[in-house]
Amino acid sequence: MKWSKLKKEIEQRLSDKLMRRLEYYTTTYANSSLGRSWITFDKVQIVNFETILSWVNYNAYYHELTNKPNYQKHSSINDKERTVGLPMERGEFSQFDFLNSCWDYLQLSIEDALESKNPIINSLAMVDRRLGKRRLTNINIEDLHPLTKLLFCIRLNVENIMIEDTLIDKK
Repeated sequence: MKWSKLKKEIEQRLSDKLMRRLEYYTTTYANSSLGRSWITFDKVQIVNFETILSWVNYNAYYHELTNKPNYQKHSSINDKERTVGLPMERGEFSQFDFLNSCWDYLQLSIEDALESKNPIINSLAMVDRRLGKRRLTNINIEDLHPLTKLLFCIRLNVENIMIEDTLIDKK
């Protein structure tokens, strides 16, 4: 599937209040298959999936949770090794991870997307219109990846949903 169609399909699943506010992009560099993907919120980049950083920092183009058998992958990052305040470590996910996860996400029900171990798929689920407000307020995000927490908080904010502080881990 071409990126333009994939982008359209993913963005059509956004909640109404995130339409045209949360956007997905991808590009490749010159004569290379390497590139980057990124997500913006209100035209500000909030996350970057850069392939070259995955190779430089982790010596692999794929994260272990990306559905890509028979490829060299790097392990997930231990929560104790994370940089506080970052939605993901530099190079933790590549453009390949992002694009594969977007494709896989389109094939999943919202329930399966929420249960996925892949943080990119979980993050896409947090901003999906199929995730209703009641269910959204019942999500305990303590064990979620920081990227998923970021998109969860953006969704709560645009929906004007307040939840108890005890549900959000303020690490």
